[in-house]
Amino acid sequence: MSNPVYISRYYVEFGPLPAEEVVIYFKSGILGDTDYIRDAAAPEWLPVSTWATSMTDSTSTATPPEAPAEAVASPAPTVKKAATKAAKKAAVKKAGAKA
Repeated sequence: MSNPVYISRYYVEFGPLPAEEVVIYFKSGILGDTDYIRDAAAPEWLPVSTWATSMTDSTSTATPPEAPAEAVASPAPTVKKAATKAAKKAAVKKAGAKA
């Protein structure tokens, strides 16, 4: 796995994932403005959009290889399901705090 990165969505961390795969997730709309990413060796989190823009700018001279459809499709539901679950938990916690 080259350039492993971690994704954070609603304070749930996923990874390590190959950086190339994360760029594909961002371009396909699986990752959005509320998601964050960090390099495995770096402590700071960046917005995925900022990171993906810098990744595509640095690789714009070379065309990235196309990922097989099954490789892109299989992890996405897991990320979305975990994020949905985390969001529901946060909403329940918030509603309980207001009562």
